[in-house]
Amino acid sequence: MDKKELRKKVLAERSKFSKNYISEASNKIFNQIRNMEVYKKSNTVMIYVSYENEIDTHDFINEMIREGKRVVTPICDFSDRSMILAVTNSFPEGFEMTKFGILEMPIEGAVAVTEEEVDLIITPGVAFTRDGRRMGYGGGFYDRLLAKKRAETLTVCPCYEEFLLEDIPTGKYDLPVDIIVTPNETIYAG
Repeated sequence: MDKKELRKKVLAERSKFSKNYISEASNKIFNQIRNMEVYKKSNTVMIYVSYENEIDTHDFINEMIREGKRVVTPICDFSDRSMILAVTNSFPEGFEMTKFGILEMPIEGAVAVTEEEVDLIITPGVAFTRDGRRMGYGGGFYDRLLAKKRAETLTVCPCYEEFLLEDIPTGKYDLPVDIIVTPNETIYAG
């Protein structure tokens, strides 16, 4: 199965998940992440803003803000398929819905940080393998981000148990990730 077919199949399966199932899986995953040493030591945490049936990050974003972390969320720039990393002091206040249904901070007035300032990246994905291969949505936004991060900045990837796969077709621009967290386990891939 090629990457496009596999992505379509996984997304179709994920679209059937109930709100309760998503909430339960998300809570279990973020309980593990909050107890990780790398998370506890990180001051600046970049995290995706979940949409549709992704592992839900919304409560965790607010938890990190309350905890005093410097939280950074992405603003996608489709002109060059890059991301602006914006300091997020409140959520979802001040965020707007994009045409893709994702909440984003408006670029006007956003305080940007560089990739080098980020201590930990919590990245989305459609599916993962135990050795750290990641299948995204096909836009390349996160691969570009991961190519610019500091070598010691780890990537943590929330993943449904069902989408931890044996194999994923990857290309030369698909960068591996460090840690995959499912509701039942933490996998150190790096």
